[in-house]
Amino acid sequence: MEGIHARSPLDKGKSYQLAVVCTGTGKAQMTLKYGNVEKREMLTCDGAPPYWRISDSPGQLTLDVDAAGNSTGAAAWRISRVRL
Repeated sequence: MEGIHARSPLDKGKSYQLAVVCTGTGKAQMTLKYGNVEKREMLTCDGAPPYWRISDSPGQLTLDVDAAGNSTGAAAWRISRVRL
């Protein structure tokens, strides 16, 4: 699986929703960083995207996704601005 290594600019102070999906076999290790927050999660490559809410954005989001073990498939992400 090709990994994701993205640095996305965000509007400071705004809220966003992040979806990350992995399809194929196995799992993928995701690391999400923004401001003082760092989250690490293992994603199952089943095509069902989990979502994360990013409140009070610091202005940049860093996303890294890499295959875990012998995983195969593809990974994708989407960042949507939440309008209140």
